[in-house]
Amino acid sequence: MAQARNVDLFTLECFDMLLRERSVSRAAQRMDLSQSSMSEALARLRERFGDPLLVCTREGMVPTDRAQALWPRVREAIERLRSILERADEFDPALATERFRIT
Repeated sequence: MAQARNVDLFTLECFDMLLRERSVSRAAQRMDLSQSSMSEALARLRERFGDPLLVCTREGMVPTDRAQALWPRVREAIERLRSILERADEFDPALATERFRIT
């Protein structure tokens, strides 16, 4: 579980945008970040996954096989986390009918 400590929703969203845009500059712009902030996020992702994830070529940045394999699972994780966070905002203790027991 210690490995998950250095990954958060924001970092996963950066991964998703980098794979969509295949450009640090465009990904940063779409997420309203500086290019250096997005580069730092990419560096953290590279360290976490032990893979370059995106490599520069003549055609631009190209995802590695590992990045391609991770991408659908990361997108799924993002959607699940967003769903959990959205439902957390919906809880109104004044309207709750469940019984809570503190022991």
